[in-house]
Amino acid sequence: MLRKGINFGMFSDYFFGQHPKYIWCVGEDDEVYEAKTDDVAPGVYHGYRLEEEDDMRDHVKQVWEARCQLAGR
Repeated sequence: MLRKGINFGMFSDYFFGQHPKYIWCVGEDDEVYEAKTDDVAPGVYHGYRLEEEDDMRDHVKQVWEARCQLAGR
């Protein structure tokens, strides 16, 4: 899922070295997931499903669907 998120450009502008702080992905289950790293262990990600109340969830899903259509997926 990390690779998928990166391939679709679904990562934050904020980086720790070469690692984006956040990477987002929409799974096969149509759920939105967020992976997060920090400056203590850059590149080690903790992933979790974004809850429906999280405003970021709808934004990620909308951008994801647009990018998937552009990629023909």
